[in-house]
Amino acid sequence: MGGGEIAWINGYDDSRININAGDISWLKVYEDSVTNISFVDDLSWLLLNDDAKVNIYGTDFSYANGHLAGTWANGSNFSFWALNQTTLNSGNINDIFPDTITLHSVSVPEPSSVALFMICFAELLCRKTQRS
Repeated sequence: MGGGEIAWINGYDDSRININAGDISWLKVYEDSVTNISFVDDLSWLLLNDDAKVNIYGTDFSYANGHLAGTWANGSNFSFWALNQTTLNSGNINDIFPDTITLHSVSVPEPSSVALFMICFAELLCRKTQRS
């Protein structure tokens, strides 16, 4: 998924889901499915069942009372519910992080680095234009 707005995504069996943009209300993964999330504009719920695996790429992760928060590689912040389906059904939401979610730390460019890059790029572009 590279964009759009989707109410539900369900991953079953050996399905592979790759998400790098878009709005998703519910993402439910089952059995041996694997989901990779590098960026989501908005995600409300991530529910895991059985042996489903989820890889999340970002930085500054925190988890409390069933809520996962952090920063995507593009610098956008995120926060969504991330629970095992059995935990949700029990009503006993706690600070136990689902063991089938793997958090992968990636570097997030600092705003000053991005600004410096843009200034250098603009300068090079101006010099090339002046030579023409």
